[in-house]
Amino acid sequence: MNPIITETISQVTLQYEQAQEQSSYKGAKQFIQLYEPYRQKYARQIEERGLYGQDPKWVIIKHYLTEQLIEQALTRELTLAYFKRTWVNSYGIDIDAHDLLGIPLLLPVFKNRMNEVIERIGCPPSILIESPHGTHLYWFLISYISWVSMYEAVKGILEGLDVEILPTPSKPLRISHEGCYLVVLFL
Repeated sequence: MNPIITETISQVTLQYEQAQEQSSYKGAKQFIQLYEPYRQKYARQIEERGLYGQDPKWVIIKHYLTEQLIEQALTRELTLAYFKRTWVNSYGIDIDAHDLLGIPLLLPVFKNRMNEVIERIGCPPSILIESPHGTHLYWFLISYISWVSMYEAVKGILEGLDVEILPTPSKPLRISHEGCYLVVLFL
């Protein structure tokens, strides 16, 4: 393995106590403290008339992501997504199950995919969040690292798996509402 990646991976460690204490939202302030979103832009899901009815579409909004907007996303009043900063203390893995029918967490194929991610990372996620099409797994780090270094290290570890590292500075991830959160230390 590349020594730069090995050194970067050594920085990607879990801070269990912080994750356990902050495993569910206590409003927008906690979301901001925990996930540290880039706040100069965000994405909003809108309904657009399509050939077969209403189709959801994501639109990038180049305005400040306020606490009020985050709170509305947490309480399901709006569907928003946030971007990542360029220096991070966490990373997320988005495991979607668009190809699977049913509740993803209950399906063996999906569970195997999720367990493979955790096995390759080498430690359980700090937080697991159920999403409309799958699961978001988050690992919180002890210190900050450049997003590019973290991305390259994790990308190498997860090569070949059907997962995405999200959010990124250029690709957002949905802000999940408060009822989606599960604390996971081991699967």
